[in-house]
Amino acid sequence: MKVVLVGFMGSGKTTVSRLLGQKMNLPVTDLDDVIVEQAGPIPVIFETNGETFFRQIEHDLLLECLDQEGILATGGGTPIREDNVAALTDDDALVVLLKANPETAVARVDNDPNRPLLKEDFSTKHVQEMIDARAEHYQNVCDMQIQTDAYTPDEIAEMIIREVVDREREVG
Repeated sequence: MKVVLVGFMGSGKTTVSRLLGQKMNLPVTDLDDVIVEQAGPIPVIFETNGETFFRQIEHDLLLECLDQEGILATGGGTPIREDNVAALTDDDALVVLLKANPETAVARVDNDPNRPLLKEDFSTKHVQEMIDARAEHYQNVCDMQIQTDAYTPDEIAEMIIREVVDREREVG
């Protein structure tokens, strides 16, 4: 069983992935954590080698992570590369898009210094522009989407579990 969470930063991917792992008794992988473990702090990668270099590392590690069972929380920009879109859509994982309003996303990331793409501008307007720019990419990879603003992480995890159970019934 594989569940992949995608969505903009601050949408709840990390929090929900941990809950899903506990509730479903599955291992949890956070792609950003894997990148940090393998290549160092994300802001340092951006500063020293640029976003293109970072995205290549992200792609390579995404492919490795998709070979494993469990819950995978991707980075907010993972679906912006076409080869990542192909990897996510070709995989048999349930891909869930977690969406948050820009106000919610800004409040959740709260000037986190590990967010290099928001380093210069943490405004709601800038976040909305980034969400809009990525929206089609997110839509292209997801099997299910949840607007997270109105739900607790526990409620979101339960919605995903219901979807997994429904899909397993259809297959089995």
